[in-house]
Amino acid sequence: MRRAWLALLLAGCAQNAILELTFEVPTADAAGVAGATVAVLEFRSDASTVPPSGVLGTDMPSATLLLPPGGPVTQVVSVVAPGDAVETPLWVGVHYCAREAGCLGADFNPMNQSWVRYERAFYVGEYTEHGLPLPAAMERVDVDACLVYGCLDRERPSSGACDMAGVHACEQ
Repeated sequence: MRRAWLALLLAGCAQNAILELTFEVPTADAAGVAGATVAVLEFRSDASTVPPSGVLGTDMPSATLLLPPGGPVTQVVSVVAPGDAVETPLWVGVHYCAREAGCLGADFNPMNQSWVRYERAFYVGEYTEHGLPLPAAMERVDVDACLVYGCLDRERPSSGACDMAGVHACEQ
């Protein structure tokens, strides 16, 4: 397993939260983008229910995952958010490209991207985690807050990290 670390540090340190994302990274063919060799991940805190638009910003934190030639591999990315962004939904943009620089500027192709929206991924002072296959190009995945694990003193229940009333373990 390859580990990539990413810090999404917008302000302050005392009230951070950490989300560890475990991705199953597909081959270029499985991602639906012939010739792609990398998936550049973009992280945005945004309350909108519509995926962010526009070219991948060069000033935004990102992580690059190599697409495997022979089959899917598992890679882990940790995202750190400050306290003022923990309650805002997290968007993870997945941009498939032939080379990392190809995801920027004039080479940007919106047909080669997908989005994952986390309803709630962070809780102040807590460590949470979620795993999923990277979505293929042009797909959107919405992740309910109850599917983001954290703050559990027991094994993960198959029903998720929320109690019967829908309250997340980190809010109890």
